[in-house]
Amino acid sequence: MTKQLIRVLILLLLFTSCDLKSPQDYYNLAITLSEQKNNKEAIEMLNKAIAKDPKFINAYINRGAYKSDLGYYEEAINDYKEVLKLDSENTLAMLNTGRNYTRLRKYDKALVYLNKALDSEVGIHIRF
Repeated sequence: MTKQLIRVLILLLLFTSCDLKSPQDYYNLAITLSEQKNNKEAIEMLNKAIAKDPKFINAYINRGAYKSDLGYYEEAINDYKEVLKLDSENTLAMLNTGRNYTRLRKYDKALVYLNKALDSEVGIHIRF
């Protein structure tokens, strides 16, 4: 009986100490938190999503957007650059990188990324 109790306790401990949430679960929590205007906690959830899946592009994009909303422009740029490492043609990451460089008044760098966004496949279709 004692051995069985110990096994049950060990299994219970393992089960409760494991993080069973998926990256998508954390991402969904982040979206909910952001909708509640709680971007700092949303960023924490996205940190967990990215820790579980370092190639989760949407998590980087949203984390960058939330950081931009909080005024953490350099950190947001870093997130968008991670996206571009994973997908060098990601127009949204190019555009948002340019916007954040504009907010930092680094216009030369902003123009590089904004022009890349316009020259991308998506950007070609949105020109006037």
